[in-house]
Order: sequence, then structure tokens, then C-alpha cells
Amino acid sequence: MPAVQAVGRELLSLGPEVRDDQIKKTIGRWVREILEQHGWTVWRTRRVPPGNLFSTGMVYRLRTQPSPHQPGGEDGSHPLSLEERVALWRAGLEGLPQSEPLSDEAISRENIYADRG
Repeated sequence: MPAVQAVGRELLSLGPEVRDDQIKKTIGRWVREILEQHGWTVWRTRRVPPGNLFSTGMVYRLRTQPSPHQPGGEDGSHPLSLEERVALWRAGLEGLPQSEPLSDEAISRENIYADRG
């Protein structure tokens, strides 16, 4: 799934300004910058389903992770097992801040957009 797909619908609620191509490119660059800081790298471009702010976006994978459609490593070994994928995913989470989930009230539309009326 393209990374920007995860935020595209929510960004639409900010107003028509986010539909500008330059704004969308900037958002894509921010997403890339954040993911690269956490060990992810661009893998390929994919289409985003209709109804999203973006029509296409980049799919990322861990720098050390081979393509799921290719043999496991540079040496042409085995495909990654589920356990190996989980280990890589957990390694990618290392260093991210640990925090409690926000309450339903904190993430409610009324609370987030209270200043908009």
C-alpha cells in the first residue's frame, strides 16, 4: 500500500488547498523523509484507490528487506518467512517513541476541529 494512502483521506478534510499538486508533492516528500529516517526506502510506485487525496504513491520497504516477490537475499537465497518479516518489522519500530494510544475523545472530530466551528 502506498504510504500516502494512509493519510490522504484525512488530509482532504483540511480544505481544498491540499489538492494543489505542489502541496501533494510536499506531503509525499515529508512522508519519504520521515520513513527514510526510520530505515525505510522507496520500493515502487503504486496506484491509490479512488476517493483519496493522492492518485499514486510510493511503497516503502526496509533497506535490508528483499522484495517479497524475489528470493530472500542478494545471494538469491530463500524468500522471507513470516517470522523474518515480523522481525524486520519490529526492527523498523526500534527507536520510535513509545506512547499510550489517544483516547476516543482526544481523536474525535469535534475535538480536533473545534476551532473550525
